[in-house]
Amino acid sequence: MPKPFDRRTALPRGLLLAFLLGLAAQLAPSGAARAHPHVWIDVSVELRFEDKVLQGLRVIWLFDEYYSAFAVQDFDANGNKQLDREELAVLENSHEGLKDYSYFTHLKVGDLLPEDLPVEVVENFVAEMNGDRLQYAFDVPLPEPLDPRKTTFGVGFYDETYYIDLNVGSPRRLRVSGNLPGGCKPALVEDALNPIYFGMVNPLYVQIGCDVS
Repeated sequence: MPKPFDRRTALPRGLLLAFLLGLAAQLAPSGAARAHPHVWIDVSVELRFEDKVLQGLRVIWLFDEYYSAFAVQDFDANGNKQLDREELAVLENSHEGLKDYSYFTHLKVGDLLPEDLPVEVVENFVAEMNGDRLQYAFDVPLPEPLDPRKTTFGVGFYDETYYIDLNVGSPRRLRVSGNLPGGCKPALVEDALNPIYFGMVNPLYVQIGCDVS
């Protein structure tokens, strides 16, 4: 009988470090990636509106507690068992490696699909500790402001190999700032037409639905 999966020991620390530097998808062994996720991230997203037009997103990743502990162990240069501002800055300065994976942020705007809209630049990237869990936060600017009453919009957060499980999972993790147009609201919708992980997982997308009748 197989042993129960234990995410505390499943991923060698060297690969964790590679992930934190934006390289895990490149270095992850293919067999492990096919078995199950090895890194868990709770995702929250804020939709930022101005004058009833969507300007961009604020995305927050909250890493699971086990890999947060590994990060503290490996980046704690002064040995005080926590990540100080200088140590967190090392993570902040290396985040650009994630652009090769579109920051695991997949946009759909009108007729354009994620492969047409890779996220290669983010702004205001911050690494910090949220309790005992590592947290990343960053802004995703849109190519141009978007009126959801005129143009459809969706954003999904996932790793196509399912090596990393990015989970929005609840409407409580969706926020709206600014003035959302009347009759519009965000919702989580499964994309059953474009499954990932060998067709086994339907990714969730945050979409903005508007009553334009």
